[in-house]
Amino acid sequence: MHRSTVSTAEAAFLAGLSERKINQAVDDRILPGNLYEKHARNRRFTPMAAAFAKFYFDTEDIMVANTRKTILNTLLDRIQKLHEEDRNGILMLRATGRKKTWQIHPNEFIEIDFNSFITDTKSRFKQLEEMDKVIERNPSIMQGEAVFKGTRVPVHLVLEYLKAGESLKALQEDYPFLTENKIELAKLYNALHPKRGRPKSVKLAHPEWRIQEKTIIQK
Repeated sequence: MHRSTVSTAEAAFLAGLSERKINQAVDDRILPGNLYEKHARNRRFTPMAAAFAKFYFDTEDIMVANTRKTILNTLLDRIQKLHEEDRNGILMLRATGRKKTWQIHPNEFIEIDFNSFITDTKSRFKQLEEMDKVIERNPSIMQGEAVFKGTRVPVHLVLEYLKAGESLKALQEDYPFLTENKIELAKLYNALHPKRGRPKSVKLAHPEWRIQEKTIIQK
């Protein structure tokens, strides 16, 4: 699955910023309107929006706000002039375009190479895509709980075992598909999709589940 947009939490992760900063970038009209969409209470962002936000906040100590906004608008104008396929590829971080596309000279004293911001964001975007390959949510599987793809093993349950002191090696005896990389991606998923309200034990949250020797049995 190729992502075309990301959630607010995911955009914050891509940019290395807080969700508050990402929302500020929208509310203060820092991000151009065609880099995000509003759906009721939710906002969806193009992956490139995260790179734009990262640039804006990371350079606030060396450039005034108007200069930073001008740079972002100049970059977006260059992107918009590309052919649709190239434009969409860049907005979704599938392509980077020509190097000169990202070189900006706002004045005779400053030269900006936006490539570094794209590189950092793209590296994190790859982690999201790896996460998508490992974890899924399907209403027909474990009542829509996030599970490791191809299994019926809930992500949060494995993380609860680890938090309680169970070793990965011990878990691998029952769940041999688990790897250190999958655990790290599970932690990332859990951070980006926190459960609302006070955390419940598995027994209270899902009384229909029984756990016997680390095997989940749904009545």
